[in-house]
Amino acid sequence: MMEALAVEHRVHVRHQQLSSLPDDRKGKTIRDAINDAALGAFAVFVTPSPSFLAHQRTRQHANGRSNAESLVRMGAIPCEHQIRTWLDPVAPAQLFPVFAEVYAALEGAGPMWSWRVVADQRLIAVDGTDYVASQEIHGARCSQRTHPHGQVTYVPQAITPVIVAPGQPEVLTLEPECITPQDGHAKQDWAQVAATRWMARQAGRYRRVTICGDDRYGTQPFGELLLHHGFNFLLVCQPASHKTLYDWIAASEAAGALHHCPIRRWNGRFHAVYTYRYANDVPWREGDDVLWVNGCELSITQEADGTMLSHHAFATPHPLNRTNVEAVVQARPSPLEHRARDQQCPHNQRLSSRTSLRPWPTTRGRRVTHAESLSLAVPYGAGGTDQKYHLVRQALAARQTFLQDLQALTRYLLFESWDHRLAFMLQGLELSVAPDPAIISK
Repeated sequence: MMEALAVEHRVHVRHQQLSSLPDDRKGKTIRDAINDAALGAFAVFVTPSPSFLAHQRTRQHANGRSNAESLVRMGAIPCEHQIRTWLDPVAPAQLFPVFAEVYAALEGAGPMWSWRVVADQRLIAVDGTDYVASQEIHGARCSQRTHPHGQVTYVPQAITPVIVAPGQPEVLTLEPECITPQDGHAKQDWAQVAATRWMARQAGRYRRVTICGDDRYGTQPFGELLLHHGFNFLLVCQPASHKTLYDWIAASEAAGALHHCPIRRWNGRFHAVYTYRYANDVPWREGDDVLWVNGCELSITQEADGTMLSHHAFATPHPLNRTNVEAVVQARPSPLEHRARDQQCPHNQRLSSRTSLRPWPTTRGRRVTHAESLSLAVPYGAGGTDQKYHLVRQALAARQTFLQDLQALTRYLLFESWDHRLAFMLQGLELSVAPDPAIISK
């Protein structure tokens, strides 16, 4: 089953899925055109290089072959205008089944079994991000930021859910949801409303999942929605925005009913004390329709002088006790979301509006977001199961170094396949792949 997650197989599956995109145009070569356009847009992100297609078009004219053909399985290499024209009528939601297929492949092959943590559940970190900003290019779906001097910046935004796990360097990107101004809202749509749409669409797809989010998601209506759709949650609750919850915790402490669990740790420079405080069955807010949750705090102090280093607080339906409180808090969203962001392309390297895919006023911007997220989801399976890919990524620890090498190699050299390219990189790094025990036993 691991073969289904090898790089070559993932590229083949992606080729088949993008071939099924709808196209209302007429003509004998239409199917090849829409497929090549979709693969071309995908290649720009998975490489990632805004000049990938231009370089491969030059190689194709000079040598009759290109990496666009051998690595991405494109037939012809469309120009930038063709990609925009052919893909504009395609709804971004047409890419959603691709994300589901990646998840199903990983689930079936087994690499994600070890990602179950809190109560044998997986963690999905939900956070919002903006991927470009412009004072000129904009559309009806862009959020706006008005500066003190009156200048307006238009910012396409999205929530980018990712499956995470403590101790795992990789994250699995799920389909994003764009943050857009919505009819009936007096102000700009924001991350919680977009997350609400995402949760409703994913209901029933992801089983045994805990949703992690920061304080903007830590509200009773959002928590009730998650429970309604079958999700658990671990949401940040700051004292300023959750007065009722903290009043009850303070009352529990005064009555001696608040549980304490201090743990002393050496962090490499000094001893720190991790103090967990928790109380079960506390109200999230006032009112007759209150949702009762379990509150948890983690305070990290310097042992020598008691200096507060950091403080975290959460609400969750997970029952808390001395044996599981540390594991629950280790799944806290802040570091996980930060690490998930690090796995993605940094803002100064994003291709969205600085390349052939601009402008992004309407569906094109959302499709760019989905293509970019998809390009991040695809390599995960290879990282966990393709030994050559895993060795190269280990040797080139920084993701940016790996991507820069990939760009340079595909520009100047022709590779017969992804396996050929990985073998070339292993040879240059003077690394070798250990023999497969299954093959030796035969």
